[in-house]
Amino acid sequence: MHTYTVTCETLSKRSFRRHIAKLFGRPGERGLVLKAPYCAVEYLSAPAGLIVLAHHNTIDGQVDGIHPACLSKCIDRPVNIIEPLRNVAEAYNVHYMTRRSQGALVREAFGRMIDGGDPEAPRLETDRHFTLEIFSVAGHPLVALTEEGHDRVYLLQVSANHVVAKEAA
Repeated sequence: MHTYTVTCETLSKRSFRRHIAKLFGRPGERGLVLKAPYCAVEYLSAPAGLIVLAHHNTIDGQVDGIHPACLSKCIDRPVNIIEPLRNVAEAYNVHYMTRRSQGALVREAFGRMIDGGDPEAPRLETDRHFTLEIFSVAGHPLVALTEEGHDRVYLLQVSANHVVAKEAA
């Protein structure tokens, strides 16, 4: 059985590019880029893995992001677009969904509702916009949030913790 830990580290853009070059052994490596007017990003460490909810600064309230593929069935609706996160993390999907659908995704992941800003759902906000760049590291997504107009990158990294069930005496 696994549990997942998500860490958020703040780097300069230059430090971030050096970190990526070191991880992949070559400079200039690029991930899947999601670019939209993202004003807030929540990241949740669910039992199934990382969930990222990137909120648009628009009236229609679209939410983009990534989630473990096993959770897709709960948001599979004609108004939502769900695609495999190809060449990034095979067990993950990218989603473009309505704000109303995010509740179903969170409920499926945790068995209960969690609000943005709760301890289980840290929230990063900006008065500008974020660009998301998604990489695959050891089968898990590494998500970089670059804040427009700032020399700042928030790096969300996942690590799997192996939990062994204790045998009954």
